[in-house]
Amino acid sequence: GLRLPGLAAGVRAVRLVLASGEVVECSPRHDPDLFHAARLGLGALGVVTEVTLQVVPSFLLHAVERPEPLDAVLQSLEDDIEHHDHFEFYWFPHTDRTLTKRKDRVREGTGAKPLAAWRDRLDDDLLGNRVWEGVNRLATRVPRTTKSIAAVASRALTAREYTDRSHKVFVTQRDVRFMEAEWAFPRHALQDVLLELKRWVDT
Repeated sequence: GLRLPGLAAGVRAVRLVLASGEVVECSPRHDPDLFHAARLGLGALGVVTEVTLQVVPSFLLHAVERPEPLDAVLQSLEDDIEHHDHFEFYWFPHTDRTLTKRKDRVREGTGAKPLAAWRDRLDDDLLGNRVWEGVNRLATRVPRTTKSIAAVASRALTAREYTDRSHKVFVTQRDVRFMEAEWAFPRHALQDVLLELKRWVDT
């Protein structure tokens, strides 16, 4: 979310055991240089034995997830980032399709409307874990199936809308082993970077 910082910004204090065996505590006021390094590289400076986090009261999120064409997503990207608490999308390589996820806090007094249990099991357990693992194993063994799998997967997802406790909206159990990379670049460069990546993948 544009207005919400990452986990490191919520760290308020850290206790470390350094390589020398010395136990140190740091915070923005006490040893701030060590604190700023420790909160970004948890474990890199020593063994972290205690972390103090800033928290907020429990809250509900309204989630709208739906497939959309990549071009449309890129055209409305700035608007989505500005007007939603959280916005993300997944692009399916070798296609022009994405799955978008918009998540916003609801007004106090709004009731929860969670996904039906069957829908949750179908989408996240059966399709998102078991079937997805199987098709990825197939693509690994038979790489020429990758484009077809991406095409089918990008059309298999359907829209869903629900309101639930934040941890149920944010967290999805993944039983499939996967590798992930994170890149950082200026937001205004996203469209150029993604389109160049798409051209590279297509070749």
